[in-house]
Amino acid sequence: MSYQVEVDPEARIATLTTTVTPSATEGQSALLKLAEHPDYEPGFGIFCDCRGIVVPPDPDTVIAGSQNVVRFKPLLRGPMAVVVTPELELHTEVYLALFSAAGFEARSFGDPDEALAWLKGAMASETAA
Repeated sequence: MSYQVEVDPEARIATLTTTVTPSATEGQSALLKLAEHPDYEPGFGIFCDCRGIVVPPDPDTVIAGSQNVVRFKPLLRGPMAVVVTPELELHTEVYLALFSAAGFEARSFGDPDEALAWLKGAMASETAA
């Protein structure tokens, strides 16, 4: 599997890390693995570290990956922060535009600390609402 899945139940954050360009099938497998993780609950924040990807996904993979996330929407209700390298910014923005159209709160970042700070703030805002 191209994704490593970790869940921090105290912080209510799930981390997905990949170091290769995942296929849509691998992305779906990672979402299933996350959903089945014993410590994961719908509504946790999702921190996706994609800085290890060096070859951007092709357009079909971007669309299929976005469809997978939308399909899993009942399990992924929390905000999502995606950390990418500058080479992946455009591809990530396409993903996030599709996520946004489906009602997800998601943003991309180049700095993991900034991404985590935003994610924690977004989760606090949801809890306060």
